[in-house]
Amino acid sequence: MSLATEVALIGLALSLGLAELARRRRTPGLVAFWVAVAGLVGYLVGGWWLVVPLAGGLGWVAWWRGQHRSAQSIVARWHARNDKHAGMASRWELWRHHSPLVMRRKATVLRPSFATMSRWERWSTPVTQYALPIARVGLTTTVWVPIEETICQYGRPRRGKTAQLIHWVCDSPGFTLTTSTKRDLYDITEPVRAEMGPTLLFNPTALGDLPTTLGFDPLLWCQFPQHAEERAVDLISGGVGGRSEGEGRRWDEQAQRVLAALLHAAAIGELAALDVLRWVASPDEHKPLVMGLLRESPAAVAYLPSAEQFFATNSRTRSSVTFTIMPALAWLTNPHALAATRAATPFEVRELLRERATIYLLGRSETRIAPLLSALTGYFAREARRYAATFPAGRLDPPGRLVLDEAAAICPVPLDEWFQDFGSQGLTLIATFQSLAQVRQRWGWDGAKAIRNNTGTTILHAYGSDEQDLAAWSALSGQVMRDGRPQQVLTLPQLMTIPRGSMAVWPGETAVTMGRMSPGWKRPDVQAAAKRRGLALAAVVEGMENELATQAVGLSDLPVVGGSK
Repeated sequence: MSLATEVALIGLALSLGLAELARRRRTPGLVAFWVAVAGLVGYLVGGWWLVVPLAGGLGWVAWWRGQHRSAQSIVARWHARNDKHAGMASRWELWRHHSPLVMRRKATVLRPSFATMSRWERWSTPVTQYALPIARVGLTTTVWVPIEETICQYGRPRRGKTAQLIHWVCDSPGFTLTTSTKRDLYDITEPVRAEMGPTLLFNPTALGDLPTTLGFDPLLWCQFPQHAEERAVDLISGGVGGRSEGEGRRWDEQAQRVLAALLHAAAIGELAALDVLRWVASPDEHKPLVMGLLRESPAAVAYLPSAEQFFATNSRTRSSVTFTIMPALAWLTNPHALAATRAATPFEVRELLRERATIYLLGRSETRIAPLLSALTGYFAREARRYAATFPAGRLDPPGRLVLDEAAAICPVPLDEWFQDFGSQGLTLIATFQSLAQVRQRWGWDGAKAIRNNTGTTILHAYGSDEQDLAAWSALSGQVMRDGRPQQVLTLPQLMTIPRGSMAVWPGETAVTMGRMSPGWKRPDVQAAAKRRGLALAAVVEGMENELATQAVGLSDLPVVGGSK
């Protein structure tokens, strides 16, 4: 073969390769151009005897691609893959959609500041800077999801939810806010986070006798109408939740308008939240004071009609409004919570965001502290979103993270609304619940549906015994053909008996899979940070390990993870 022929054949192969590249980039003009070049080169090399087979081969490839991408072909391949891997995501699918390589390709989108880095700098940056590890499948495969995903964990108590949260708190690249009903999450992660930035604790119930280092007054910035309205929404949401529907929702909205006016009046008069409680308890007695304060504020023009309507309406209607407002202020009966708000000092949220601060919120549901925690969480979240709007592409960088443990119990912020767009603004939203029933109870049926539909990644630990919820999870796992009959991939008994430390994961872009994650307190950085601080985690870890002691139960009774074929 002559040198000219070899060069021509190389040119032919190169032309076809460029045509394929143009097709992938969806530029039909370039596709036609490079195909024409390939035909011309083929004609010069071998005449029509090479052009005709080449054209026939390209035509057959085009026909095959069209058939391969038809709706019938796609569905048939889905069913074939589903049956082949026992209804679970294969390791190839997990690698294709949720591997570190895939996350690295998204780095400049997830972290716009990375666009100024060299390729080597980006690839040498830890994946945890723009992705979260979810579970280990088998021996070598780890499921990763980008930081723009929203994550929900479900499972009955003492099944490993908190052990999973430790990883995500320690790995957070920026500002982090966590809520919890126990101090173990604080004890284990605080030494690690303290080496990254300031750590502050809001403990309005004196849980574990830990001192509060961040005071918060719900009247903070309420002299501005926008903050007063947002604070009222968060307080009402924390008091009665978002479960109200129909007529109940109308009363919630009315209560939010009235409470916003009262908060604004109290802030203008430099009064306290306790005064707002007195106003709600005795409206007639305090009407002159409230209306006088509102008339003195130029910004209160929109509040005057709501306040006048509240004070002038009949006692039955007013009682319905106050009945909705009172749970939002019930935390004022707690002396520790009252002290935490009175000790409040102004703080700048944006400064804490820049310093990559970690905020810990502790409380128990029986203390009726949820409205106060919801108000503080909502304040940080909304300020973070406003700050994110000042960044390129509207993404907070480094990204923030909200880790809401037992969200329904102590921090019932409007998750049904937040789940819609938080991820696109550089805020990772993670929430844990005990059951779907708990979510429905707090946010209502419509709110629970919105939360589930907008969740990017769902993690299920061992579940309770509610058949309705179990049936919903089983249906979500899909069906597979076994012995010629369709059966659920995960049955109800299997969902109830998922071993401790294991979990079912719906990553969002693949079928369900089963995986494990080692407890967060076993991380080397957690152990090293505690040692440097001179802290002994033995007591905390011993308590958690007693709760999460691995049962002598394998995964033999569960479907094969990722398929073995």
